[in-house]
Amino acid sequence: MLYTYLIYQRVLDDELMEIIQANRNKPMADAYFNLMHMHKTYAEDGPTPEEMVKKGMMYSLYQPTMFMQYATGKSVRTDALEYIFAEGNGMGADGPIKTTHLMKHPSLSVGDLVVSLLDNDTFVCMPQGWHQLEDTTLELNVA
Repeated sequence: MLYTYLIYQRVLDDELMEIIQANRNKPMADAYFNLMHMHKTYAEDGPTPEEMVKKGMMYSLYQPTMFMQYATGKSVRTDALEYIFAEGNGMGADGPIKTTHLMKHPSLSVGDLVVSLLDNDTFVCMPQGWHQLEDTTLELNVA
């Protein structure tokens, strides 16, 4: 079976860095930094991963950076996210993932999104493991 994924990351270009450093848009800067840490205390008193990602999307912080294909003989893709993480960090050379880089990007890290193009399941990279986002959809615009 062939599974396809689109990876969304927060690419920090000069313009965004200047906005954040100059504190011209504090809510945007807060959203950026919250996504960098994705703290696990959200259940107690902070925003949920869904809320943090939604805020990041609201400020257009996410951009599609990689397209990945995962070929497996299994009908279940239980290990795909670990292979995707390794590939997104330059450690997947011998793995089953084929990657197309859509733009210059950082390594895959906390707060980045993995979207399955097969079923639109969306996962956010957490400090430990992955969190499947509920009621989250991303639109793919092809120019």
